Amino acid sequence: AYPGDNTIDVTYYGLDLRLTHTPNYLRGAATVRLRSTTANLSQFYLDLNPQHTVDSVVSGGRRLAFVRGSNRVTITPPQSLSNGQALTLT
Repeated sequence: AYPGDNTIDVTYYGLDLRLTHTPNYLRGAATVRLRSTTANLSQFYLDLNPQHTVDSVVSGGRRLAFVRGSNRVTITPPQSLSNGQALTLT
């Protein structure tokens, strides 16, 4: 169901989650470190369950443009990434 984006290699996932039971609610942040596996990478996506909402994507203190699709979030980095270039985002 979630084939992943072969233009990136995710090297780290960090989760900061807050759960409540009354009501049942999950809020949190995911930190993702990745490397480009292609030259001139101007967009990439991360798989995400359709039930989850994304309110922002941030890297280096800057908000990044993103589009929420049915099973993914497509993200535009601040500038195109070269092959092997790393990026950390939350």
